[in-house]
Amino acid sequence: MASSRLFVGYQRGVGGLKGADVLAAKLDRLSDAARETLRGALDKSADELVDGIKAIVPVGHGLEQHPGELRDSVHKEDGRNALSVYVTEDAKAADGEFYGPHVEFGHKTADGAHVPAYPHFFPEVRVSKRKMKSRISRAMTQAIRQTLAGDSSAGE
Repeated sequence: MASSRLFVGYQRGVGGLKGADVLAAKLDRLSDAARETLRGALDKSADELVDGIKAIVPVGHGLEQHPGELRDSVHKEDGRNALSVYVTEDAKAADGEFYGPHVEFGHKTADGAHVPAYPHFFPEVRVSKRKMKSRISRAMTQAIRQTLAGDSSAGE
């Protein structure tokens, strides 16, 4: 099973999104200052999500080699481009397998006993989603205005 991972940001080449290529072309024209504004909103959203997940992740369950290992593995990392961030939890069990999803969704042990789920990653995503989306939308609007203001002054 893979690690729990959430993408926050803009990713070029996302299929199935109507008008994604038009949006990508417009985002490519953003000024550096506008990109920094947008990146700040992405980083702040990712940091808050990491803190929220760490606050509710269970500690000391049977899969951890050291208590708090799953909590400490929650972090953000840069995405494929400057305007993307991943929030991930990548603790591994002794056998090298990621165990965050086993804790999140529950699992069966080798002897067939059921271990209950301790949801922590996606509940926090659901709680934080509206706030993150709003912050990123405001930053996007501000970035577009900065870029348009720069374009109009360059044409004079």
